[in-house]
Amino acid sequence: ALLLLAATALPVSGIRVGREVFVDGGNIVNDAGDQFACVTMDWWPNNKCDYGVCPWSESSILNVDLQSRRLRNALNALGSVTLRIGGTQADNITYALGRDKDIDCPDFTPKGINSSHFFGGCLTEDKFREIDDFCGDGCRLVFGLNLMNGRDRKEVYYKDPCPGSWNSSNSMALLEFAAAEGISVYGVELGNEIECLSPQEYAADVITLRGMVDEVYADRHGDHHDHHHHHHHHDRNGRPKVIVTDQISWEQDFFNEFIPFVKNAADVITWHNYPLGPGYGNPKLDVHIMDPRYHDHFINTAENATKTVDKLGDGRLHVWMGETGGAYNSGHNETSNAFMYAFWYLQVLSGFAAKGHHGFCRQTLIGGNYELIDKVTHVPNPDYYALRLFNTLMSGKILSVNVSEGIEGDVTAWAQCSKADAYPSSVTVVLLNYGNTTQDVIIATNRPTLSRPSSSEEHWSGSLYLMTADSLKSRVVRCNGREMRLGPNDEIP
Repeated sequence: ALLLLAATALPVSGIRVGREVFVDGGNIVNDAGDQFACVTMDWWPNNKCDYGVCPWSESSILNVDLQSRRLRNALNALGSVTLRIGGTQADNITYALGRDKDIDCPDFTPKGINSSHFFGGCLTEDKFREIDDFCGDGCRLVFGLNLMNGRDRKEVYYKDPCPGSWNSSNSMALLEFAAAEGISVYGVELGNEIECLSPQEYAADVITLRGMVDEVYADRHGDHHDHHHHHHHHDRNGRPKVIVTDQISWEQDFFNEFIPFVKNAADVITWHNYPLGPGYGNPKLDVHIMDPRYHDHFINTAENATKTVDKLGDGRLHVWMGETGGAYNSGHNETSNAFMYAFWYLQVLSGFAAKGHHGFCRQTLIGGNYELIDKVTHVPNPDYYALRLFNTLMSGKILSVNVSEGIEGDVTAWAQCSKADAYPSSVTVVLLNYGNTTQDVIIATNRPTLSRPSSSEEHWSGSLYLMTADSLKSRVVRCNGREMRLGPNDEIP
């Protein structure tokens, strides 16, 4: 069978252009694993502002309504997904829990006149339990630890040294509390876009963290593949993975030095990137989103990152896109939360999987302008449905695919084996039509056995999920013509 997840820029009939999309079903060319989908939540206080707007109100992990039925339904409907809690403020948070329950735990205070620099922020036992409850079945919690605890971080000048050393006792209290309470932590990160440490200094702290994880979870069963306990989405006593370093970009020289130091201590290497540039003051933003060739550089960097991690990590480490929202400084209202953003998001989501990344963390589930779920109404934005379809259909087993040259209009195609439990013996193709003409697409394959034909002819049966909208700037997406709106009890369509 064939499943098509397609998005087209303009739902107009017009010049028809024939294109052939050839899927090579003969062999799997790469593997993105089965835990690729990831969404983030951030720590920003309500008064975090960019460009005179404050797009984080009531949407951070500390002040969002985690009991919201719409928000919980939306997270659940994504299926198997990583929830990464981190971001700029993660390094400054204090954990008032476990043996540190009575620690001095200040709330956020703006740092000086620059409103994007804060110190303080407090995680309590009740909030941590609430986060655990929110990240329910199928959700894997990844938590960024406070690497700047004990260090003087001069945030304005990232590259300046940050004197001091990591005081890891507060993070140790959090790990012990999680283990004792049965709070399932799939992975811990250490530091977010920290530029003030050398590869050696950073690696030393990662090795310390690995020792802490091994100590806290020493008397517990091995790792997440251990299924003695069925309390939850995986062995709740499983040992958290060590996921580092959330660099601000793929810094080749840094990783060349860093990876060999941590290949026995870390499990996942992560990097961040916002390839579309700033959310505002960026006249080319829309043009870049709608130009598939513009996205090639980002995807090529992913290929290079995968190769580097495979080689220097002796095949023991995976690599993730640890955080991207496309355009930085919170994205752009009516662009990052509109239909057109799928032409960036689905393209790079598919591309990073094809290049062998094992995770892709979208900034954000909620918060900022690039949120998948609107912070005010808790109604999903178009990209939410793009991720829901992608994650429902895609297995992570990558197939090679080729699109014939067309006379006009850009069409891109990506193919994976479909998720076997939902669609056995089938292929999913993501097709993006960037042009403003209707495209007739013929899909061909060299492996008719994929569809188990009833006769000797290559007969394909298929399902089409065609995503369209009334305009590129629309906040409502249609799937096969039907508007994606919440049901009467906030059910996700």
